Formats: sequence, C-alpha cells, structure tokens
Amino acid sequence: MVTMQNKLSSRDKAVVIGTLTSFLVSFLVLRLSGFSASTMVNSQNYIVKTMILSTTGMTTLGALYTALKPFTYVFISLVFFTLAISILSYYGCKNYNKRVGIIAGLLSAACAVIIFETLWGAFLALAVFLCGYYAPQFSNTYSKELKRWVFFRTGSNTAGKVMFMANILISLGLFFAVLQSQATYETMFRQDLTDSMKSIVMSTPGASLLPQDTINQKINTAISSSTLFQAYIRWLPVMTAFGAWVVLEFLRNVVLANLSGVFTFILLKKSENT
Repeated sequence: MVTMQNKLSSRDKAVVIGTLTSFLVSFLVLRLSGFSASTMVNSQNYIVKTMILSTTGMTTLGALYTALKPFTYVFISLVFFTLAISILSYYGCKNYNKRVGIIAGLLSAACAVIIFETLWGAFLALAVFLCGYYAPQFSNTYSKELKRWVFFRTGSNTAGKVMFMANILISLGLFFAVLQSQATYETMFRQDLTDSMKSIVMSTPGASLLPQDTINQKINTAISSSTLFQAYIRWLPVMTAFGAWVVLEFLRNVVLANLSGVFTFILLKKSENT
C-alpha cells in the first residue's frame, strides 16, 4: 500500500508534467529541424559551402546570419531542454521528493527513445534521465550552500553540472552512431565534399568552359589520393563527437547555464509571490 509520503502532491505532479512537456517540445523541435548524425558529419562541408559560395557579396553580419540560420531550431530545442532542467532546479529548491525527478526523467527518456529511434537516441534518453535524476538533488544542495544570488546561481550551477554530463553522453552517442555506420557516412561525406569542391571550381572564371567529366575526374582523383581525406575518414567518429562536444560545451558555458539561472530565478520569485 502506498504511504502518504510516497504520494505525489499537486505541485509534484505539476513539476513532472512541466518537465515532461519541456523535454517533449525540445525533442519535437529537434526532430523537425532535420538534425541528425549526418548533419554533424557534413558540418565542415556546410561551413565551406556557406562561407565561400552562399555569402558572396554579403556583409559580415549578413553572412553570419545566413550561416547560423539553419541551426535556429536546434538552438530553440536547447532552450526548451534548459527550461526542463530549470523546472527541476526550481523544484529542488522548494522541496525534494526523489521520485519526482525519477518519474520525470523516465517519462522524458521514453519520449526520446520513441522520437529518435536510433543508437544516438538511446544515449540522449540516458542523458535526459540523468538530468531528471540529479537536477533536483544538485539544486537542493546548492540552495542551502549558496549565500549570494541564490536563486540565479542555483539554476545556473545545477544546469552547468547536469548538462556537462548530458553533453558527454550525447557526444558519445554520436561517436558510436557514426562508428556503427562509418562506411555509409564516408560515402555521404565524400559525395558532399565532391559537390562542395565542384561548386567552388565552377565559381572560378573560365571553369564553365572545361568538360564536366574532366572536372569530376580531377576532383575524384584529388579526394582519393589525399592523405588528409583518408585520415579524416579514419577519425570521422572521433571528430564528429568532439566537434559536437565543443559546440555544446560552448553553449552550456556561455548561454544555457546562465539562461537556466534566469528561468529558475523567475520561477522561484513567482512562487514567492503566490
């Protein structure tokens, strides 16, 4: 028989629903953005094509906007991911029931597995569960230890800790996903690189006068004989995972941890006034 201590209060249920909803929106936005492991694999080619071809004649700000525009939905997804952690941070400051974080983490992890039916999705689910499990605990501890800017720093410190763990797991998921299908990603990367080089060659004066077969042959020969290309393919799983980790860590330190501090501050202030 369930004791009163084990029953979830209305506030507990609201926290579970709010956390689950925020994570679910994050996953759906990420899915609709078209982001995948192949996106990270071909990110270098995208940067080359964007910087050299797509931004010709633009100002620096215009070129920067064009380059970052496709990642808008990914950033929005991360904002909702951060909001979910902030809700758990808010809860940990006020009261602590270990089951709330576990239930919210398990339900959100199940959604991640359903929406992303890949090996990477399994790692994402594990990362989400750990966020749900540890965020209230860290928040509860920080709220008691901190003396200044308690509300903000509780949220930022909690998000910084749990998102660090999540970033490692997400990057490991990318590593194993690319490693599992390395031959497929090699073909994909080679084709994308070939298209990029061909676009660059065709943009030079007089290139349109050359036979297309000759251009294609020279590009394929250059790629096949390149030791740099072979080395990059060999290290493709590592480079993809490391690149994702660097970007995620940059966003965590500069933007997302502070954003979580703001979210947590607002939630705690609002709860004080009600």
